[in-house]
Amino acid sequence: MRGSVRPSRAALTRLAISDKYPGIKYDEMIIDSAVMQLIKDPAQFDMMVMPNLYGDIISDLCAGLIGGLGLTPSGNIGASCLRCTLAERLM
Repeated sequence: MRGSVRPSRAALTRLAISDKYPGIKYDEMIIDSAVMQLIKDPAQFDMMVMPNLYGDIISDLCAGLIGGLGLTPSGNIGASCLRCTLAERLM
């Protein structure tokens, strides 16, 4: 990280949480790079955690790779809800 760039509060929170779990590898990627890495070598990812917009992009990519949206499970997890689905609702 460059000295002139201050990390965001969210980035500092993620780093603080990752320090509590040293057995879990923590890494950040730009969404473009993550998509390319997911296509080239999907086995490198055990779990991916991201904001809703990026999750939507990644789930659509994965659905396209395996044959359609009906084949990809996903989950929306928040402080007040947990919703797991087999497919996204298209509007």
